[in-house]
Amino acid sequence: MELPLLRDLVIIFGLAIISAFICHRIKIPPLIGLLFTGVLTGPHGLSLIHAEKEVEMMAEFGVILLLFSIGLEFSLRRLLKMKRLVIGGGSLQVFSAFILTFGLSLYFGREVSVSIFYGFLVALSSTAIVLKLLQEESKLDTAQGQVSVGVLLFQDIIVLPMMIMVPVLAGERSFDTASALIFAIKLVLLVALVLISARWIIPWTLFQVTRTRHRDLFLMTIFFLAFAIAWISSQAGLSLAMGAFIVGLLISESEYGHHAIESILPFKEIFMSFFFVSIGMLLNPIIFFQHFTPIILLTLIVLVIKLLAMAIANAGLRNPVTVLIRSSTLLAQIGEFSFILATVGLMHQLIQPLEYQYFLAVAILTMMLTPAFIAMGNKLAQRLQEHTESKWRGKKLPAPETLPEVSDHLVIVGFGINGRNVGRAARISNIPYLIIETNPETVLNEKQHGEPILYGDASFESVLRAAHLEHARILVITIADLPQSRKIINEARHINPAIYIIVRTRYVGEMGTLKTEGADEIIPEEFETSVEIFSRVLKKYLIPSNQIAAINEQIRAHGYEMFKSLAAPRYSIQDLPLSDVHVSTIHIEYGSVLVGQKLVDLDLRAKWGINILALQRNEEWELTPNPETILTAEDHLLVMGHASDVNRFLTHWAQLDEDVY
Repeated sequence: MELPLLRDLVIIFGLAIISAFICHRIKIPPLIGLLFTGVLTGPHGLSLIHAEKEVEMMAEFGVILLLFSIGLEFSLRRLLKMKRLVIGGGSLQVFSAFILTFGLSLYFGREVSVSIFYGFLVALSSTAIVLKLLQEESKLDTAQGQVSVGVLLFQDIIVLPMMIMVPVLAGERSFDTASALIFAIKLVLLVALVLISARWIIPWTLFQVTRTRHRDLFLMTIFFLAFAIAWISSQAGLSLAMGAFIVGLLISESEYGHHAIESILPFKEIFMSFFFVSIGMLLNPIIFFQHFTPIILLTLIVLVIKLLAMAIANAGLRNPVTVLIRSSTLLAQIGEFSFILATVGLMHQLIQPLEYQYFLAVAILTMMLTPAFIAMGNKLAQRLQEHTESKWRGKKLPAPETLPEVSDHLVIVGFGINGRNVGRAARISNIPYLIIETNPETVLNEKQHGEPILYGDASFESVLRAAHLEHARILVITIADLPQSRKIINEARHINPAIYIIVRTRYVGEMGTLKTEGADEIIPEEFETSVEIFSRVLKKYLIPSNQIAAINEQIRAHGYEMFKSLAAPRYSIQDLPLSDVHVSTIHIEYGSVLVGQKLVDLDLRAKWGINILALQRNEEWELTPNPETILTAEDHLLVMGHASDVNRFLTHWAQLDEDVY
């Protein structure tokens, strides 16, 4: 029995593997390879695929899973934390790109509804490409990375209203009073469904499923929820995409969100590959070459619009020019959601077939140019920064902020999670410290909380001097950005040759470079995590703390090479009979016969074979409590002994309490 779809799947996967491999070698996104696979195998190419409808159907599943996964990764808490970047930067970028495109389209004689639709298409950028490039280059934590993520997050949200608006623009749905009322009722019901499901239905369902500990049952439940609510959404007159996004959002608010992402990720990648292949199948290369000049001109216009829109967004956020350049080139392409919108627009006749071919060609070209654009942006920002440094080198500028005059202090560069922890430790230890941060929102917020923080780029001499680096003892660089860290080290050594420099980096391979630049101590994340895990393992085996500290010191001193050849301790205590040792907390309740008893009168060690480790009273723990201490209600005793002895003691006093009542 011959299955045409199976033959087509073999062709698609075979060519996709080859295309993705070639794209990897020439350092362009694999997504481009999938688009070319579609062009090659489609009806306008070699016509290798015959089951086009089935491929398009699988592409629809890809769209549902893409929106579902974005809902999983999105949360209201995350939105609140990044509200300035998401709402401020994202709205400025989308609105600017929309207005510029809308105005140009009207100028060239297009209808208002069509011009609005074109504005939708150009306003969106590629979440898949940008996030992948940021992750590969470890740039998510940088200023341009945070701006880009915030804008993309807003685009992911705004695409849903855009999709709802497409039938309205096409004239197939109007917003008269009756339809507006019906639409409002649907939205209210949808919001009610979201709130009820997020609070009770989804958590209860997933809890019952996870209790079975069957991964396949959990996976089936996740797929059922995704497709069921997407179907309900479409039946209610809303989009499949909105339903998929909503169910993803519901699960993201529960404790099962991360597990769900891991479960569906392989399926999402597979089905999304069909989506991009199906888009490529629609592109007619003959039209591309016949209309080469207008397509190239349109591509340049789109790139200029995207760059201007991000420039406006960065100006609104008051970001430095270097961040403006880098983030603008990151988001200069047309996104995958624009493909979805264009397909819906074609179905509703908002865009004509020839214009659709123009759009596909322009979108693919902007995606292909993204890596080159990013490289150009990085070089331009680098040269601008070097020019600024050379212009002001040797000149002591007035401090951008008024900071306290300190000496023998700690200077912290970067106030992310690691910087905050260092600052907290310094504050607890009464060590004077100053902070340098490039995020103006962070600087403003932390100033209000009394932190000694200034805004500026720590690779500039004037900024380091504003933090009194010439009088500091230690410089801690918490940003994981190798080029930036090298510049900061060089400037710091120029200002204060004797300063002790500690640098955070992501990879052990960067340690040599930073050491050569002048860092005294480098903390690589990938092995420090292993050291911490290893330390906790040793503690569980009751290895003495001083020996654990010595082992960790040896690991760090030898550049973490000891992980490859770590000798076992000279002795082991894992054969001790620890499995029967039981540590328990005894809660002294109101009315218990234990209330009023002295610890010494309980005679725990002699009579029961139990040792008292600590006593908690009024939220405070007292180690090795006084034997004359009198127990009161709500005390907690932490005791240790053989499991049978502890259980015997607890049973005895529980029985006495029952006899009293």
